[in-house]
Amino acid sequence: CVGDFLLSTSAVVFKDNDRFTIGGAGYTNWERQMINCAKMDFDTIMDAIGSNDGRFGCVDVVLKLRPTEKTLPRPMQPGRRDEQDVEWNPATGVTSGKSSLPIRPPTDAF
Repeated sequence: CVGDFLLSTSAVVFKDNDRFTIGGAGYTNWERQMINCAKMDFDTIMDAIGSNDGRFGCVDVVLKLRPTEKTLPRPMQPGRRDEQDVEWNPATGVTSGKSSLPIRPPTDAF
């Protein structure tokens, strides 16, 4: 909701020699993790959210929010979609609703 504090977001994290980077290129070993946003600047948070890209098999972004005194109340929104909404076909790749992705999404690390 508007006014909530962003605690963490899902992000595709690339592993290179036991160090993790967000949004790296040329890496073949990646996973999706929840990362703490409390001490990140705006641009880094936007990069983390943007890393949930279809080319890595992501069909959603997961945000963990905390209400504040400035939060504007809204009707409850549905939670995260059940992973059963994502279908895998070796010929066409992944389908989620109307979205089609070329690879099978990896299991989230959260």
